[in-house]
Amino acid sequence: MPQQTTANRRLARLAGKHKWYVGGGRRILWAPEFPLFLDLPGFWDPGTYLEIKLGTLFTYALLENGRPLTWKARGRQWRPDGLTTTFGAGGLTITELKSVTLDDEFRSALTLKNMSARVRTLELVLWGRVEATDTGDVRFEGIKAGASGVSGDYKLHDEARHARHDLRLSWTLNAAGGRGSAFTSYAVQNSEDGAATPDWQMSPFYELFNGRLPNTCYPAGGIERRPGAQPHRKLTFVALHRRLRIRPRGTARVVGACQAASTSAAPMGRPALPRWEGCFAGAPEFHCSDPYIEKYFDYRWYGLRLNAIDLGRPPLRHPCVFEGINPGWFRHAISYSSQVLPRDLRWLHDPRLAQGCILNFLECQRADGFIHGALLTEQKEREWHAGTMYHADWGGAARAVYQIHPDQEFLKACYAGLTRYAEYFDRERDADHTGLYDVLNQAETGQEYMSRYLFVDPRADEWGPFRLKGMDATVYIYSLKQSLAWMATELGRAEEAEKWHAGADAIAGAVRSKMWDPRLRKFCDVDPRNGARSPVKCLTDFYPFTTDLATKEHLPAIYDHLLNPREFWTQWPAPSTSLDDEKADAYGRWLGKRHLCPWNGRTWLMTNGHIAEALANAARTLDPQLEAYAVTFLTRFIHMLFVDHDLGRPTSYEYYNPLTGQAPFFRGTDDYMHCTLIDLIIRHVAGLQPQADGTIVVEPLQFGLRRFALDNCMVAGRPVRVQWDGKQLVAHLGRKRAARKGWGRLVLEP
Repeated sequence: MPQQTTANRRLARLAGKHKWYVGGGRRILWAPEFPLFLDLPGFWDPGTYLEIKLGTLFTYALLENGRPLTWKARGRQWRPDGLTTTFGAGGLTITELKSVTLDDEFRSALTLKNMSARVRTLELVLWGRVEATDTGDVRFEGIKAGASGVSGDYKLHDEARHARHDLRLSWTLNAAGGRGSAFTSYAVQNSEDGAATPDWQMSPFYELFNGRLPNTCYPAGGIERRPGAQPHRKLTFVALHRRLRIRPRGTARVVGACQAASTSAAPMGRPALPRWEGCFAGAPEFHCSDPYIEKYFDYRWYGLRLNAIDLGRPPLRHPCVFEGINPGWFRHAISYSSQVLPRDLRWLHDPRLAQGCILNFLECQRADGFIHGALLTEQKEREWHAGTMYHADWGGAARAVYQIHPDQEFLKACYAGLTRYAEYFDRERDADHTGLYDVLNQAETGQEYMSRYLFVDPRADEWGPFRLKGMDATVYIYSLKQSLAWMATELGRAEEAEKWHAGADAIAGAVRSKMWDPRLRKFCDVDPRNGARSPVKCLTDFYPFTTDLATKEHLPAIYDHLLNPREFWTQWPAPSTSLDDEKADAYGRWLGKRHLCPWNGRTWLMTNGHIAEALANAARTLDPQLEAYAVTFLTRFIHMLFVDHDLGRPTSYEYYNPLTGQAPFFRGTDDYMHCTLIDLIIRHVAGLQPQADGTIVVEPLQFGLRRFALDNCMVAGRPVRVQWDGKQLVAHLGRKRAARKGWGRLVLEP
């Protein structure tokens, strides 16, 4: 079957009535968390350019004999490539398709059908508004009207008048397909104030319109505020008008749009991701007899492309994926998520997104080796967060990407930057040479408000500094040094490889001797002041099982704690903190107040991804009896992401309730990219395990599936397919084939 046809079917399978987000994979996104005007045409609820909130871009007024017709929404249908809404308006049936294009346009395509037996002469007005301030920090100027539409320069500046972002906003109104005149008339009008509602009678054009707009542009003028007066808003209203004549039972098609283009960023080159159909054509396809796993596989690809960014200049010279949809903190490249996103993104046929998530951070790395916690595109924000960092497994991420897309230049860049990163951690975070690494603030782990920090400082939740030898920080640096040893070998640097092997061995010895508590039968954080092991139980205790740090001797940690229903093995495992902790709360309350990002008992996607990997790795390398638990964990993890078990409502919130599986709708952060999932499905459900020597091992865990098939998958430029029909396991690597009756292990030689 042609790939584009298959891709369209995958898009159609994701269709539903409960979502509305649309993105183009470049710089803009329309994903209002709490939309107020979803059932009105246009884009009045806010969109974003990078992290900038762009609100009230445009809507429509439809007039007949000078009177506005009322739009009444009759139904809404969403697909990743667009939101279709059907309206009724005065005997017309109107269908709108909202989308975001690769040219960074908020695009609204209207099809108006005259349901009556008479000719209808209508006036369609696209109108919107831009809000600035009279203090000058937000300006809208240089406004012009021309044959193609209206445009103006939207400029954001800080207190020192340094440019943060300069955008050009351009409004157009055309016949679909470019046929016919663009618009009949236009107007631009400043206003001292005005209601922020998409009501035609509230606009300045309500009085100005007399069968047409006056073709005037008043972007300036008025009395400026007096010295010492309170700042107030400066509103600029923009309108384009088009006359429509629709025959009985006939239709008219019109396209309105607002483009947001940077006047300072590099011109857009080839997009990192093609249009939606092409995106799915360049991604693996997975089918199986568990409809939740099958559905979520494609839903995850949707979320990754939705949050893709292609800025083309520092600090984001490479395409990457932002952490989430919010115009606040999550709408940035965040190192805590960028360490795991490449593991999913590496399975795309095009490696640029996976590589870019890593290379952007390495190219912005400080001279001392420090890697920033976020790459912020506004100068003011960069200054505020200059010292922010997150502990991250950068080494494992780089190695995973290279495994699927072997690229020596990428490897060299990673090796140089990650060498400096390892040296920074040895120098600054293990100055006492313990082989264990320091956490200095609850923000650094990406895991705030939990008892693990109170072990060393009772006021740690006040965001002050403390010092804790962290399990997660140490495991990440162990993985880093293992990865650097492998990279050095690949690059022909044998002596350096030995150095990194020795460093990893030293960490392994320290973890097993200092962080393992034989009495508590678990790994622990450590107080560097006295070497005391923390009694607090949290999911980071199990991170050694994602590597070879844990041995059979350490399996009681899993059996006694992780699989204990009073601690972590809840209905929807696993809470970030053991539920028998005195400060644990499955409902997100810390000291009696519900918090936005509490880690004292919620089930977080990030840690669940790590624990799924830990259980699968332990089942494969330490104890086969853990396989059933690994399967149960990953199955519950994925099923939890569907609201009320509704196959039509997949989600991706930051965390969920471990007792009920409920999502935190109050956060408004759906489609939040914070863990691995595609990689887990490919490696553990389909069993595809690429090896360092180029061989492909296929060894699925026993999920009890009647069937599954992994197709359109590429490893090192070679197509790979895996299939299970309930009787036979078959794998293909290019033209090579391996098969066996029943369950088992297959090996494909390169």
